[in-house]
Amino acid sequence: MELKGLIFKSAQKPKEDKAGTSQVASRPVVPASRPPVEVSYLGPKNAVPMATISARKNVSEQPDQQFDKQLRDSLQAVPQQGYLELIDQLEILSDAIKDPVARMRTALKSIERAHGITSDQIAASLRGSSDMLVQEEKNFSEAIEAQARERVATSQDSIKQLDAQIQAIEAELQRLQSEQARLKSERQQIQEQIGSVEGLRRQVEERFASAFTYHQKRLDDIRAQLETLGVSKK
Repeated sequence: MELKGLIFKSAQKPKEDKAGTSQVASRPVVPASRPPVEVSYLGPKNAVPMATISARKNVSEQPDQQFDKQLRDSLQAVPQQGYLELIDQLEILSDAIKDPVARMRTALKSIERAHGITSDQIAASLRGSSDMLVQEEKNFSEAIEAQARERVATSQDSIKQLDAQIQAIEAELQRLQSEQARLKSERQQIQEQIGSVEGLRRQVEERFASAFTYHQKRLDDIRAQLETLGVSKK
């Protein structure tokens, strides 16, 4: 089932408390004009509780481009930058430098030269980036659960309507079948009446024929006798 129109409702911008600890405050950062994102959802039976999304196994190492962009937009709101620049630089160096430690050293130096972001600043940004990801996971889970419940409820309403239509059709079929049986019975009775009429007709014809033959014969006999007596025809 495709759930369309899911947009991260809010990205949380960390703010510093008195102790210097990064906290999460609600602050929408996603533009209202951002196009809807299609989300593949397997339905209620396979729904993943929001606390376990990050623990899912067999997830592709390559991020989904649409959600990667949304997460990056949210991570841009973290005051202390460095995480996104670091992972991008590590990706660039992945083919050229195979050793992960050497690749990390080179990436840190490149970021400091290009962006003026030091290793300490990058390390400090990781807490805020982690908090942001946790909040975005929560937002995503709540949004997709809400959409799933809405779609399921809508589907269940449709099923109820279809069930009502099916029951109405079944009732109508039973009525039609009963009416068909009645008409067949009536037809059989009429057919039997036709047979009775034919038998009665033959009886009446035979009775009429007997009377007709009798009189026809009597007329012929009388005519013959009158001719014998010389009674002329008039």
